[in-house]
Amino acid sequence: MFGKDKKIKNEKEMSRIREDEGRSREDTLRKHKEKNSEIAMVLYVFVGLFVLCIGYLSYFLAVDANTVINNSYNKRSSLLAKSIFRGDILSADGEKLAYSIDNGDGTETRVYPYKNMFTHVVGRFDNTKTGIESSQDFTLLTSSTNLLETVVKQLKNEKQIGNNVITTLDVDIQKAAYEALGSHKGAVVVMEPSTGRILAMVSKPDYDPNTVLQNWDSLVEDSNNQSALLNRATQGLYPPGSTFKIVTLLSYMRQNKNYEDYTYDCTGSLEVTDH
Repeated sequence: MFGKDKKIKNEKEMSRIREDEGRSREDTLRKHKEKNSEIAMVLYVFVGLFVLCIGYLSYFLAVDANTVINNSYNKRSSLLAKSIFRGDILSADGEKLAYSIDNGDGTETRVYPYKNMFTHVVGRFDNTKTGIESSQDFTLLTSSTNLLETVVKQLKNEKQIGNNVITTLDVDIQKAAYEALGSHKGAVVVMEPSTGRILAMVSKPDYDPNTVLQNWDSLVEDSNNQSALLNRATQGLYPPGSTFKIVTLLSYMRQNKNYEDYTYDCTGSLEVTDH
């Protein structure tokens, strides 16, 4: 009997030990799972941050890059200007609308041969850049010369020649629009309907971009209330108003060949508050 009791006791002891070992293994597995889940969570966070960084970089390159590059606060343009001679701005037929001359002391003077005529669309260089001078600043200060020529100029301590910007502007159309507007305040924009290309853009009152430094104070003071610095073609906010009647009129003329005999007296009205 005593031997049998001892055997049963040993079996119970072994069973208890196995149960303890089973619980110990379960606890170990549970702790490993918890650790793995914590590591996985940290990994997911870092992967998510990495994806966000890639997304932002892609967005920046596709959308914001030009704005940042051409921003007046971006010092990169100033650094490029020390080693690159600013390129020209040309019309569609190759006429120079803006170019630089070397002063011989490492500085340049920007020249606008048509003076006031292209002021707002081409823009100015001095006292904050505007127009094409601003939007294409990085292009004008980027050189595409071949490597050999670049090395030669560097050895001679000469500036590289910047890229030119060729616009869709037509000098003859711009001149016609400029003269037609005369001394009136306003804007004229001529577009090519099939492509949307801007052939002319005129805004008046205007100023001579060649003399901005000398006349800057008077332009900013604007004692005559001319707002010459304002580009009315792109910065002026005007409701379409009666100009849209041209669209409806043209539609009627195309649909009715006897439009010359048509008259209409509008008797409609709309009352808004006390008007």
